[in-house]
Amino acid sequence: MFSSRSTYLFFGLGCIIMSAEGFISNRDTSVIRLTSLAASATSSSESNGRSGRIRGVVFDIDGTLADSWNLGFEATKTVLAEYNNDREEVKLSPDTYPLSSDEYHFGCRYTTPERLARHVGLEPGDDAFEETGKLLGDKFDRYYVQLVDTATAGFYDGIGEMLIRLHAGELKGQKLGSGISTDGVKLGALTNACVEYAHAVLKANCPQHSSEASSLDAEKASIYSKFVSIHGANS
Repeated sequence: MFSSRSTYLFFGLGCIIMSAEGFISNRDTSVIRLTSLAASATSSSESNGRSGRIRGVVFDIDGTLADSWNLGFEATKTVLAEYNNDREEVKLSPDTYPLSSDEYHFGCRYTTPERLARHVGLEPGDDAFEETGKLLGDKFDRYYVQLVDTATAGFYDGIGEMLIRLHAGELKGQKLGSGISTDGVKLGALTNACVEYAHAVLKANCPQHSSEASSLDAEKASIYSKFVSIHGANS
């Protein structure tokens, strides 16, 4: 597991690389950018005669590993349509619910319960604001997890291969410099959604890192099994 100090520094950041000297962060997780960050993280360690081994990398899920904004949008409209249909004569589907992508993105500045309560016309201070927000937020979390697949929350191109190469110690060459190793690097993931969502995205997308495992060991053969620390808003 990563230390509590690491968890504190990682929360809400796109990508953290942890070396013997400290931490650097960036939301760009392309292989080229990642290797450049790794080289920067270890340069001071090498100058001090310390090991150049990368200790760990922690990734945010949404917008860093996975292209998933539309999943949140669809889950939001599903929850709001149900709320409407329980109270109004005119029934709506997620496709017909009147919420634009701009309105959705604007609402994302709030916590999930607050933004959903606001979407149904409530304001902070209203008697039903907190209760309704919690009810809708719980439903949203369930849909958010259920709707995860490679189409709704797929990895960006090259992410799966990068994770395998990173853990296997294959991110080498001029960008990393001599003597720097990522062999066996610890992987971690964070999300401000529920932790079940993080697990669902990683399970759906992580490729196998071993071709020798049987189909019964598919999960163990996936690079998902190499994520030693996965946390969400409820964990």
